[in-house]
Amino acid sequence: MEVERLLGWLVVLAVRYQLIGQARTGKLNARCARVARRIWDRELESASDTWDALVDLVPDNEQFRKDFALFESTKTAQVGTGHPGRQS
Repeated sequence: MEVERLLGWLVVLAVRYQLIGQARTGKLNARCARVARRIWDRELESASDTWDALVDLVPDNEQFRKDFALFESTKTAQVGTGHPGRQS
């Protein structure tokens, strides 16, 4: 159950931070590497501990809404440009 909970939180992080927010992947990669090391060293022993080490990367609801609106308008504009394989 702990791992399932953490995986759900990691999906939230990936969607809000990287997919919608399109934030720097290098920052996320570096943080995940540090967290992985802390798990290996048994400094982080639970899903909650692990999430606490990552949660500050997750955009808050207001920022997520702004990022999502920008993401949605960008994707809508791309669909209308006649790219191959896309409907206009």
